[in-house]
Amino acid sequence: MPYSERYPNSICAAHYDECTDGSGNHVTFENEDEFGGFVSYHTVENTIVRRNDGTCFVRGFKCSAGEARMGGIVIQVMPFVTR
Repeated sequence: MPYSERYPNSICAAHYDECTDGSGNHVTFENEDEFGGFVSYHTVENTIVRRNDGTCFVRGFKCSAGEARMGGIVIQVMPFVTR
């Protein structure tokens, strides 16, 4: 994935389908409408639940999804915190 100065920790769009929430449910993200906004859709026991939660996990890495500056969705790996 090419480096993005605005979104330095972004993941490749090819991995967006691998997103899960904290409970292991599949989650997708979209703009709310043609004017932007942000919404998440969680598949919970074969039911789609709409939320506004951008926290997700991809291959075990904690990530944050949100609205990109010029529209669309961007998912970034959250920085590691060490003590």
